[in-house]
Amino acid sequence: MKKTKILWAILLIVAMALATFLGCQKDGGEDQKDNGPTSRENEAGIGENDGTGDSPQEVLPVVDYKGKDFKFFMCDEFFVHRDILAEEGAGDVLEDAKYKRFKTVEGKYNINLETVCLGAAGETYDYLNKSMMTGDVEYDLTYIHDNSLAQTVAAGLLCDMKTLQYPNFSNPWWNESAISSWEIKGSQFVCPSVVGLPYSQAIVFNKDMVRDYAMESPYELVRSGEWTMDKLFEMCSNISQDIDGNGIWDKEDQYGFSASWDWECPAYLSPGNYLILTKDEDGSVKLNDDYAHLTQIAEKFVRLFTENNVAFAFRSAEIAPDYPIPMSSGRVFALSMHLGHISMLRSSDVEYGIVPLPKFDKNQEKYTGYDWGHLFAIPANAPDPEMSGLIFDALTGESYNSILPVFKEQQLGLKFTRDEESIEMLGIIYDNILYDMGTRYQTLAPYYLILSELYYYNNTNVMSYMEKIESQMQAALETIIDFYDK
Repeated sequence: MKKTKILWAILLIVAMALATFLGCQKDGGEDQKDNGPTSRENEAGIGENDGTGDSPQEVLPVVDYKGKDFKFFMCDEFFVHRDILAEEGAGDVLEDAKYKRFKTVEGKYNINLETVCLGAAGETYDYLNKSMMTGDVEYDLTYIHDNSLAQTVAAGLLCDMKTLQYPNFSNPWWNESAISSWEIKGSQFVCPSVVGLPYSQAIVFNKDMVRDYAMESPYELVRSGEWTMDKLFEMCSNISQDIDGNGIWDKEDQYGFSASWDWECPAYLSPGNYLILTKDEDGSVKLNDDYAHLTQIAEKFVRLFTENNVAFAFRSAEIAPDYPIPMSSGRVFALSMHLGHISMLRSSDVEYGIVPLPKFDKNQEKYTGYDWGHLFAIPANAPDPEMSGLIFDALTGESYNSILPVFKEQQLGLKFTRDEESIEMLGIIYDNILYDMGTRYQTLAPYYLILSELYYYNNTNVMSYMEKIESQMQAALETIIDFYDK
């Protein structure tokens, strides 16, 4: 009982801080409106954009807002400054592109675009609610953090973007899969946007160990479709060593695999294409009750993390300023990594490569990775919602055309990785991101953190676990659905 309380205390902290640390369905909703002059499917993620597509200058109307203030609100967290904001004259190509993006939109529409950063990630609701109640400050666009998402939506603080002419989600810079995953019963109160740099999950591997242990090339396994959870376990199984010989397996030893056991656990639902929330034909959402498949996923996950000292598991708070067993140590073969942390590899002397998360099995069609991207919304009391929608559309278009090519080709492709094959793998990763609204609502944390719970107790009894939390999760979901019904 005491152990259970300790675990849930840890998981509650993780749930509240999950995307704070990170800078955190392919099923349809109703038909999207087509109010704009262009329509193109954008099923892929960032990998498909080379910067040569239609620009927002060509597609969106030009409106002179005569110097109007435009307040873009977001929490004051490190990942916001890393992924959204930029200072003038930073000297870095990506930072310069982020800064220029804001100035371009500001000049085109003759607005005074002000980014307002206040409070911690979980306080977004407080600021938006105060804005609604007092009217002292009104925001035109807002970043929504996971920690504030459920409360903000349920309180009716956001505008339904489907009631506006813009953003027009058929424009080429909107990811159709991402947008549809956040649509419920034809309403769109929140949506992902490349205004914030997108990230996914990947595996970074030690090339020297591939040679030293005569292993198969992870690149070739990916290409052949043989890169699976079972194959990863097999490759990692013969590498672990108690280097100091003290009989205690700790971060001074060598391992086949290393990963955070708390916040990374939702990412390992994606190799099985498992979504916490699925959709009915009418566009409403429901809890996924395919517990048989979830049990299969849990069995592979728990085995990887617990059997034969294959893995060194750690808490996410330990990733500062580097991983507990960094790639540069030469004492880990495969390191599970959120790609927002790829810069940690910059100074590594160890030759490394990057591959997607493995498939559940060879029958899985694509390699999928969890979405760690950013969410945005228009406040319900925005002074001019139509203006907010148009500027949001323009910011997304500018980010898609001017920032994503730099992000992929230079920041990820050339600046940090060391071979063309890893660049190829990054294309696979970003073209197959899995979007699941269920893993972003903190009120559903006991469900999407299920793999953490099962790892902690070295248990794969999914049915027993779900029986304990199912009524709680259903009540949490109904709170969200009730708002959409109203």
